[in-house]
Amino acid sequence: MTPDAIKKEIIKKGFSLTMIADVLGKSPSMVSKVVNGSATSLLIADCICRILERPIHEVFPNLYDKSFSRTYKTSKNYKAKKEELRELLRR
Repeated sequence: MTPDAIKKEIIKKGFSLTMIADVLGKSPSMVSKVVNGSATSLLIADCICRILERPIHEVFPNLYDKSFSRTYKTSKNYKAKKEELRELLRR
């Protein structure tokens, strides 16, 4: 989707980029950068996709691979990998 199309769809749903930023604890400029494709944030992109009720590869086709989805958090391995990452970062 184009940045303008993303913004229009967010507005149609009754939300704004500023509202997304407030809820996520991010700056409005960061949300705008993600929408415009000049920055990436999985958190922001995922939020936008949930609002638009579309998969991430459809909304941000150039930034996120089609095989990527929110199922990464629900995989059996997710908790184990998080713990592995915490341990790695403690070193």
